[in-house]
Amino acid sequence: MLSPIIVAVDCGVKDALNLVRKLNPDDCKLKVGSQLFTAEGPEIVKNFQDKGFDVFFSMRNLYFTVQNI
Repeated sequence: MLSPIIVAVDCGVKDALNLVRKLNPDDCKLKVGSQLFTAEGPEIVKNFQDKGFDVFFSMRNLYFTVQNI
């Protein structure tokens, strides 16, 4: 069994949607990063799930992102 490809999606919503449009949910999973999730909220995760993707998100770097604002 091959390990799934995980595509990190942590950019602006327009770029994220353009990227995901080019991907096949049978070939990869998506990781939503803290910047995209903070900007768009759970709706972006739902959007990707509705397209058939398995999605997880990482808030690991949120402290550093908020600290630099």
